[in-house]
Amino acid sequence: MSGSLRLNGGTSGYSEITAPAVAGDQTFTLPAVGGELVTAPPGGSVVGYQQGIATLTSNAPLSSQGAYWFRIGNIITMQCTTLFSSGISDTATLWVGGIPYPRLKGPSGSLAAASGCGGYICYASTSTVDSILFNGTNSGLMEFRDGGGGRPAMAMNLFSNADVRWVVTYQTDDTTWTPINGATIS
Repeated sequence: MSGSLRLNGGTSGYSEITAPAVAGDQTFTLPAVGGELVTAPPGGSVVGYQQGIATLTSNAPLSSQGAYWFRIGNIITMQCTTLFSSGISDTATLWVGGIPYPRLKGPSGSLAAASGCGGYICYASTSTVDSILFNGTNSGLMEFRDGGGGRPAMAMNLFSNADVRWVVTYQTDDTTWTPINGATIS
């Protein structure tokens, strides 16, 4: 048996759902309020998407900062710019925070690895960032490194009056789709 369901618009046009003559049962569940109705391909699933703006924080003074992020499924990518203030002399390890979703915890409860591609530092600095790693003791703080993961994190004084532009990608196990740390959806 085949058939059609037609919903007429208030002033013009219509939407129509037509069932083929030979088909299995299909159920469409509409949300109680708002939301979206999507269909998945056979054997597949619908992957969620979000994008927005994150507010970066640091233990070194920032003149300005900006971070755009997007999420596809459980993968988050951030595109960031940080302009550090001049006159930073502190030699403590520099960190930057403000990720829009928590990091994935592995099967043993440890935090999963993140990948970062190196950025560059311009202005008066001669340092370059080769990798960006998440701090192992805090799931949301990132450290810049001159070299790979075995190298020590870079100190704040190397970033005095430096403009750093960088990208980092990581996984989350968040299922709420609600950003954290002041990140907004756009």
